[in-house]
Amino acid sequence: MIDKMRDVLRTFRKNQDEIALLWRPDDYVQEVGESMDPKSLQKYNELVRKYRQEGWGIYDDSADAELAVQLCDAAYGDGGAVLNACRLKGKPVMIQNARLEEKY
Repeated sequence: MIDKMRDVLRTFRKNQDEIALLWRPDDYVQEVGESMDPKSLQKYNELVRKYRQEGWGIYDDSADAELAVQLCDAAYGDGGAVLNACRLKGKPVMIQNARLEEKY
């Protein structure tokens, strides 16, 4: 999954002149990662740190997910409450396939 996330971030970064990425992490990723796979959680946290440090996109870990829903034009990800809220507002929603990787 971490490789898929890197691939997705690479794609958005490469196209940052045409599209802005607002990354809203799942509310439970830290909790689940700590209990199920601490090594993957460490890799995930490093990915987040690098994304935030590079500053080419928006990282939204605020308490108000509704703001992200209001700001976005479309949503992409694994599903969940934010994507469902976008769908209910008539915004395009794209569910990712974590098994697909872009090959160069």
